[in-house]
Amino acid sequence: MAEQLPHNGKFKVIGVKEADPTKLETRQEIISLVDSAKHSIYATTRLATRFFNNLDVEEVYTRAAAKPVKINFLLEPGIDWNEKQQEIGWLGTLINNDRQDVFKIRQSTEKLPHWIIVDGTHIRLEEEHDEKAALVSNSIIYNTKTQKDVAIKLFAETVLETFALWWKDSTRVHG
Repeated sequence: MAEQLPHNGKFKVIGVKEADPTKLETRQEIISLVDSAKHSIYATTRLATRFFNNLDVEEVYTRAAAKPVKINFLLEPGIDWNEKQQEIGWLGTLINNDRQDVFKIRQSTEKLPHWIIVDGTHIRLEEEHDEKAALVSNSIIYNTKTQKDVAIKLFAETVLETFALWWKDSTRVHG
């Protein structure tokens, strides 16, 4: 069952002291966002094991795949998919058992900001940070298609178009 999004149609900035994706507040916001998906989840990611190796993260992506929600992961360059399947065992198993062609994974040739786009309307942006450093903050914009602010609508369209271009220019890894 999908959780209610804590947004009321607003822009929400999540700033967490020593923000780390393993910290509950940050993780719960991301889980709520992913759990709300009805059609699609597009993410640019390095598949950080300290985030993906949490049971609640496993459960939310398993639920999404069962709906089925189309899930596209665009990996940063240098991420070894075979190694990640070993490190995040549940994800490798889920993707390799994907009978509905739900998961698609591609690899970019350039470093990307980390985004999650849910159903083309909810967008999570992660502040850029060094791979070993803790995450500084997330910004989540909910219901971009119903926002009255034209700038937010244009921004959301740009994010979607940018993801589509990166996807097109990337290399197929799975699906």
